[in-house]
Amino acid sequence: MHDSQNSTGFLTTQLISTESLIDGVPNFDFEVTGEDAFTEDDIEIPENLMLGKRAERFFSEWVNRSSSYELIAENIQVIENKQTLGEFDFMVRRIEDGQLIHIELIYKFYLFDPTVQGSEFEKWIGPNQGDRLDFKRDKLANHQFPLMYTQAAKDRLLELGIDSTNIEQQVLFLANLFVPFNGEVDFIEVNKEAVQGVWMRLEDWKKRSTSSDQFAIPEKKDWFSRELKNARWLSREDALLEIESLHGKKKSPLVWKRNEDGNQFKEFVVWW
Repeated sequence: MHDSQNSTGFLTTQLISTESLIDGVPNFDFEVTGEDAFTEDDIEIPENLMLGKRAERFFSEWVNRSSSYELIAENIQVIENKQTLGEFDFMVRRIEDGQLIHIELIYKFYLFDPTVQGSEFEKWIGPNQGDRLDFKRDKLANHQFPLMYTQAAKDRLLELGIDSTNIEQQVLFLANLFVPFNGEVDFIEVNKEAVQGVWMRLEDWKKRSTSSDQFAIPEKKDWFSRELKNARWLSREDALLEIESLHGKKKSPLVWKRNEDGNQFKEFVVWW
């Protein structure tokens, strides 16, 4: 069962940075009002759809309900000589002035690891260490957005009746950020409002968790939620077994903790 709060969680996710991380590509103006609310039940999403694709469906629904934008096309594949060069996430038209906008949507979970050498962007890593903010930024800057200027892309858009000579490119980079549980971290490049919780290793989770707490370890597709409604709450002992099982598969779970007062907290418990 999916969590009823997923779509609300998506709509309230913060930009990774109030200033765009991509030179020459501004942030998309993602203004969400209370009227924009919808649930997963309003849009038929396959149960097995992955988190990134779910984010795309949520954004598509937001555009369709918006009075400011019209959805023109989504997931446009650019193919040349039977080889896929890339894909455009969304083409929308701004109703106010008719401007066409290409939007790349990124929805990420990053952990700040102060032990990583290098720039701040290199310290923001995926929960399983398979991803890094600087890699994603470089791919966007050097591949995704320059794709628009290739002949193959111009031809593909023309097939769809889209004039590529007058398209603005914008980025919507939404992020859920997690900081180490045991100390203040100093970062200036990303949006502090995007911090959603803390991360720790298993030995620290064992020390910090108590028998009076309850825990939930939902599937990744329910990571959007800000507050779980349909969760299966576990004892400390059962949660530990599940965490250890996931660690055996080299997966870092996002663990919700509910204390005696009913307050919920989010903690990544990493395997590495």
